[in-house]
Amino acid sequence: MKQMIPLYLKFSTGKNKYVYDTITNKIFKVDGLVYDILDDFFVLSREKIIQKHSKKQTVTEVQSAIKRISDKIEKDGLFFPKSPIKMKLPLGKEEFFSLYDGDLEDLILNVTDQCNMRCKYCSFSGSYFYERDHQDNSMTFQMARKVADFFRNHSRRRKKVYYTFYGGEPLLNYPVIKKVVNYVKTTEREREFLFGLTTNGIMLKDGLTDFLIENKFSLTVSLNGPQQVHDRYRISLNGGPTFEAIIQNLRKIRDKDEEYYNQKVAFNVTICPPYDLVGVMEFFQNYDLVKGHSVRANFVEPNDTSFFDQFEEEDLDLSGGWDKLKALYIEKITQGNRTNGFVSSFFEKGMMRLHKRPMVNLDGEIHLTGMCNPGVRRLLVSPEGKFHVCEKLGYLFRIGDVESGFDYKRIGSLLNRFISISQKDCAECWAMRLCSACFFHAKKNNQLNKQRKREYCTIEKNHLKTLLITYCSILEKNPKAFSFLDDAVFE
Repeated sequence: MKQMIPLYLKFSTGKNKYVYDTITNKIFKVDGLVYDILDDFFVLSREKIIQKHSKKQTVTEVQSAIKRISDKIEKDGLFFPKSPIKMKLPLGKEEFFSLYDGDLEDLILNVTDQCNMRCKYCSFSGSYFYERDHQDNSMTFQMARKVADFFRNHSRRRKKVYYTFYGGEPLLNYPVIKKVVNYVKTTEREREFLFGLTTNGIMLKDGLTDFLIENKFSLTVSLNGPQQVHDRYRISLNGGPTFEAIIQNLRKIRDKDEEYYNQKVAFNVTICPPYDLVGVMEFFQNYDLVKGHSVRANFVEPNDTSFFDQFEEEDLDLSGGWDKLKALYIEKITQGNRTNGFVSSFFEKGMMRLHKRPMVNLDGEIHLTGMCNPGVRRLLVSPEGKFHVCEKLGYLFRIGDVESGFDYKRIGSLLNRFISISQKDCAECWAMRLCSACFFHAKKNNQLNKQRKREYCTIEKNHLKTLLITYCSILEKNPKAFSFLDDAVFE
């Protein structure tokens, strides 16, 4: 049998030293000598460890540290699984099929591929090697109604479901959106249903916003920060700025119904070089129309594109701004306060992942934490009624259509391919129980690619180490700092 490797990560907050153990999913505070010896413990003999470390410590102290490590391994089952780790599908075959029959959660209707903006970093701008260009396809109401019926029949066990409208710019197909909403209201009579829409904000005019408010839409507006940052890339069809038009529309919504605006409007931020994280942070912290609102921040997709060729190395440096965001988050959470939505978007989901991690021993099998059952939680449907994994992947992986239903062969092939490119690396990785890597992070051209996933693995492990250090730094100062996450749920 192949010798199993220990699975752990050492890290320090500056004040204390810690070990995150993969097998138990626990974080242990350790003394400096155990911290120094630990790596050698698994590769050197007892005698060589004593010889190496007794130059700075007494032999007795080194022997005691070795014993403390040995006792932890024996009593708590740290570092080594009892058998080789194998990746597995999240569910058994019967449960797997049952999910698609009655547990769909969020229908994402891509009601149009058309867009009334030409953002320079857009996947469809022509600067991405394997992506389509902008298209004119739009969904008919007949198709949307058929998809809504399919979704309703295949989500019947859900007590709450979501109908989300996506694009392109979905409001370019507002007549169909309106008809779908009215249709859903007549057919969804026995459970809670919620509407959502992601928009660039240009078309948020009076009559249309009345409809959104009346139907309590969760409204996500794309806004990249202050005017000089936003208008650099988010431009109109004719190349003009868009910031002021969006701001005017947002102000009108707030003036019309301030309670709706404060509760239902959130923002998508795409972070672009040359980076100004502090400037964007200050905008979402201080600007009256956006402060206090939920924010989801993402970076421009870095792979398979010529977009970044225009920048100098200093334009791509995030370090200074990132350190300031992290310091602010630590300061605020330690004091029992919440940070603004922009800062929280980088840390809070990861903090929840750490705070609510199941601390039970891992033995033999694991399903990858970032891997979903394609289409169950979020089902993207194209204007032609074709099913796809989610909006992040666009039309890359088709998993069925409204006429013939789900293609289980395609779904199974996708899951098995992801496991096959992950098995060796993940089975030997300390981060396997915390990792968020999914299909999106492994895509290259029209397939899942092992090397592409490995590239993301490096990024993810660095990020997780930062999260662990941040998490423990905060708890050192305020052990109850994360109590606000106790009842939170993953979204």
